[in-house]
Amino acid sequence: MSQSIDDRLSDLLKLYISGSCNYEEFQELLALLKVQNDSSHIEELLQEEMLNSRYHEAELQVNWQQMVQSVLQHQEAAIPAPVRKMALGKRIAVAAAVVFIAFASITWWWLQKGNDRHTNAPAVTLTYDALPGRNGAVLTLHNGQTVLLDSASNGAMHLQPGLQVAKHDSLIAYQAAGAVNDINTLSTPRGRKFQLVLSDGTRVWLNAASSIRYPAVFTGKERVVEVTGEIYFEVAKNAAHPFIVNILSSQQGRSKGRVEVLGTHFNINAYDDEASSTVTLLEGRVKVGSRQWAEGSGQKAENANDEVILKPGEQAIAVASPLTTHYSPLTINHSPDLDQVMAWKNGYFQFERADIKTVMRQVARWYDVEIQYEGTITTDKFGGSIPRDATLSQVLHALEQSLVHFTIQGKKVIVTP
Repeated sequence: MSQSIDDRLSDLLKLYISGSCNYEEFQELLALLKVQNDSSHIEELLQEEMLNSRYHEAELQVNWQQMVQSVLQHQEAAIPAPVRKMALGKRIAVAAAVVFIAFASITWWWLQKGNDRHTNAPAVTLTYDALPGRNGAVLTLHNGQTVLLDSASNGAMHLQPGLQVAKHDSLIAYQAAGAVNDINTLSTPRGRKFQLVLSDGTRVWLNAASSIRYPAVFTGKERVVEVTGEIYFEVAKNAAHPFIVNILSSQQGRSKGRVEVLGTHFNINAYDDEASSTVTLLEGRVKVGSRQWAEGSGQKAENANDEVILKPGEQAIAVASPLTTHYSPLTINHSPDLDQVMAWKNGYFQFERADIKTVMRQVARWYDVEIQYEGTITTDKFGGSIPRDATLSQVLHALEQSLVHFTIQGKKVIVTP
C-alpha cells in the first residue's frame, strides 16, 4: 500500500528534526511543504516531533513566539498578504515552511537555559555577508610548483612527465601506472573542501584548513601519509602494505599521533585550535598512537595508554597540554555521536551542547572570517544542525534566539552579549 502524503510528511519531519535526513529526503520535504495547504496540520506535526525529540528530553527550551516573529520580520515580503493576517498560532506553521525554504533549511537551534526564556531577540548587524565554503584546494608538487584546483579544468592534468593525475569536479585522482615517486601536498584553505584518490585507490576527504602530504605512488612496505586539520579516509585494503597516517600540527610540524590501518573508514580531527585531537573509526580496525614513531627507529609507546586499538563506533581522544608540546595519554569514547563527527562530510554543522566558541571556530574555518569576542560571553550550550551551504548571515540568524549578538564588519564577526 502506498504511503499517504500526510504520513510521508510526518516521516520526513521526524528524519529532519533528528538530523538524519539525507539530501534527497530534504528536497522531498521542501516540495511537500510548498504544496501543503493545511497549515494547522504542519503545526501539529512540528509540535509533536519537537515533544518527542531528544531536545525535549534534555529540557532545552525554544522561544517559539520570538522565533516566529524574527522569521516573519526577515521574510515578511515573501509571505502573501492573506497569510500576514493570520493569527500567530496559524502563522507558526507558515513561518516554519518559510524557514525551510527561504533560509536553506536551517534547523531550529536550541539554547540550554533550564527553565529560563529570553525576552529580547538580538539581531545580526552586517555590512558584509560571506558565502559558504566551496570545493577548492591547492596542489603543491615536489618541485614547489603550485596548482590552484578551484579553476583547473576537468580531465587529465599535464603537470610533469610521468605524473598521471586527473581532475573530476571536486576531486583529483592519481594513477599508479607510470607515476613518478615524488611527494605531493594537497591543502585546503579556509572556506574550501576537496577530495583525493591516492594511487592505491584510497579515498580522502579534506575539510577546510586541512592538508595531506603523500607520494604520487606508494613504494616500500608501508603506505605513509601526513595530515593536518580534519580528514576522512576510506583506505583501500592491502594487508601486505599497512596504511600509516602521521598526524601533525599545521604550524609547528610536531607530531600529534599516528594511525595504522589495513583497510578501513575513519575520521581524524586534529585542528591546532581545538583542545583535543580525535580519531573516530566507522568501519574496520585501527591502531592509534598518541606519539609518532620515528621511521626505522624501533621506538615504542611510552606506556600502555599511548596506543589503543579501536573497534567500529569508537573514538580515540588525546587532549593537548597547554604547558608542553605533548598530548595526554589516549582515552577511548566507546559511543561518540557519529552523526556529529561526520556532519562536515555530509554537508552540515552539527552541535550537541556546544559552547559559542566551539560553534564559532567551525564558522570561522568554513566562511574564512575572523571571530572577535567583546564583553562577557554566554556560557550556555547550543544544539542543532545547519547546512553548510547557508550564507554566514543565515547561520548567525539561526543563533540569534540566544543572548548573543553578532556584528559582521568586513571579514570579521564580532560576538557580544
